[in-house]
Amino acid sequence: MPRGSEKANEFKRYRQILAALYIGTITAGFLLLAASVVNELFFRPAPTPNGPVLSGDDPDNEALMHCHRSVAGLYDELGGIAAQLLALPGQSQKLTPHWMAFSERWMRQWDRVAVQCRFSELADTHMGEAYDRMARVHRELPTIRLKYQSLLVRFDEQQAADLSRAKRDLDRSRELLLRVMNSAGEEAP
Repeated sequence: MPRGSEKANEFKRYRQILAALYIGTITAGFLLLAASVVNELFFRPAPTPNGPVLSGDDPDNEALMHCHRSVAGLYDELGGIAAQLLALPGQSQKLTPHWMAFSERWMRQWDRVAVQCRFSELADTHMGEAYDRMARVHRELPTIRLKYQSLLVRFDEQQAADLSRAKRDLDRSRELLLRVMNSAGEEAP
C-alpha cells in the first residue's frame, strides 16, 4: 500500500468527526432560529390594550391624546434607560442584562400601544396628519431601540472596562491621599 494513502486514511476519522460536528452545529443553529421564529409568530401572547381601543370612526380627542402620551412615553423611556445604563460602568455592572430585561418589558408595552391605537390599521387613512406622524414614530421605535441596544453593547464591550478601571484608580488615589493627609494631621474634605 502506498504511503500517501496510509496518511489519508489516518486522518479520515478525524475529518469525519469534524464534519459531523460542523453539520451538527449548523443544524442546531438553524433549528434554534426556526423555533424562535415559530415561537414569536404563533405562541407569543396577544397584547391587551391598557385602555379603550381607538375608534376609526370619528375618534375621541382624548383617546388620540392618550395614544400620543403612550408613544411619547415609549420614546422617552428608551432614551432615559439608555442614559441610566451608560452611567453604570463606574459601578462595574454589566449593561446587557439590564437592557434585555427592560427591552422585553418595553416591547410588550409597544405591542399594547399598537393594539390600543390601531396604528397598523389606521395609519395613512382618514385620521389626519397628527395621527400619521404618531403612527410613524411608533413604527420607528423598535428600530431606535435596536440602535440603542447596539450602542450599549459596543459601549459595554469597548469602554466599560476602561471606565471601571479609571473609577478604581480614582478611588484608590483618594484612599492614598486621605492616608497621607491623615498621617500629616490634616482634615479630610
